Amino acid sequence: MKITTLAMALVAACFAPTRAAAAETTQVKVIASFHDRQSTKLIIESRQPLVSGRPVYIGPERITASLGDLLSRSDPAYYYGAVIAGKKDIPSGAEVFLDGPAGELPATLLNNPKVLSFKLNERYTFDQKRLGEVTAVQGGRAMIDRGTMHEVQERDLYRVYDSSSRYKGMLEIHGMGDFQSSGRLYNRLEDFNHRAAWAVPGDRVEFVGQRKLFALGVVGAVRNGRQKILNRNEEAFGAGLLWNVTFQDGWGAEALFGVYSRGGSAEMTSGTFPNQVYEKNEVDAKFILPIWFKKNFFYPSTVSPFLAVGASFLRATNSYQAISSTSVSDEEKKIFTVVPVLGGGIEFFPGRFFRPRIEIRYFKAPALRAGASTLYMESVFYGAGVATSW
Repeated sequence: MKITTLAMALVAACFAPTRAAAAETTQVKVIASFHDRQSTKLIIESRQPLVSGRPVYIGPERITASLGDLLSRSDPAYYYGAVIAGKKDIPSGAEVFLDGPAGELPATLLNNPKVLSFKLNERYTFDQKRLGEVTAVQGGRAMIDRGTMHEVQERDLYRVYDSSSRYKGMLEIHGMGDFQSSGRLYNRLEDFNHRAAWAVPGDRVEFVGQRKLFALGVVGAVRNGRQKILNRNEEAFGAGLLWNVTFQDGWGAEALFGVYSRGGSAEMTSGTFPNQVYEKNEVDAKFILPIWFKKNFFYPSTVSPFLAVGASFLRATNSYQAISSTSVSDEEKKIFTVVPVLGGGIEFFPGRFFRPRIEIRYFKAPALRAGASTLYMESVFYGAGVATSW
């Protein structure tokens, strides 16, 4: 893609021991080149500040290039853009000469880098962040040749592959520079034959999503069955505002600010006069603010099943009344307690901004008896929802 800020990726392998030695033999060199329309654009690394707008000479053929503005500075190196008229194949590492053929004016050195302009007047085309390469490994951390100029963001997730496309593990980005980023290597719990501990420079990385730390959404649910309340079925539904936090490797926690409810009322008259019996039953059970811990498997794959376990508040009432010509029975039972919740489901696009889901929740609860009525509160709800993540 094209932007008005900066060029394609340059690799600044900050903990590679060979850079210092190379700088002693080559003070100015090409580190990246690419074609743009009918010109060739370069990224040049120099150990000394240069004057923009002057010619420099590339490679043994002394191809003339016009030196552009300072792009970035990473002590002790300075990075400049440059352009050559026409399409040229310039290898990475090509030496840049400041003095040209006889009669050419040398590119003057600048002794005071503080007056350098940081404005970027050129338009550059550079690779997107989707594919990259491991440039350095140190312990459980690795560096790749993609940075903020490729729109890399914190918590971006990359799969690591070797040269034969064998999967090694995951890399989660935590530190970002202009042209490079570093992060932590790890193996997902459900991965098999993973070898992230053996990641080496040159391994290929592929962007697969971002660990979205927070998500906010809505969920609605219905119950799989409804109990009889005298001569009619109870009503059941669930709804709420979902708040999600996702940790590394797909572990997370969720709270649903809402309720899963079942209840209703019914009246019935049976028998004949004078042995008629009038019955009235009112039941109400609400599972309030369910909270659970969950594990998304194969996170952040497009389709990510999850399992969860947690708890919920339960408030329930069972009221039963029976009136006949000879007796009156009136009883009400209430309960307020905490009950366990188990669940699972499938999330779609868990590493993206838009996260639909389908789920199932099982609430384990005791029965509540009042008179001749028993409220069986153990419940299964099927739900669907959507969340937005960031």
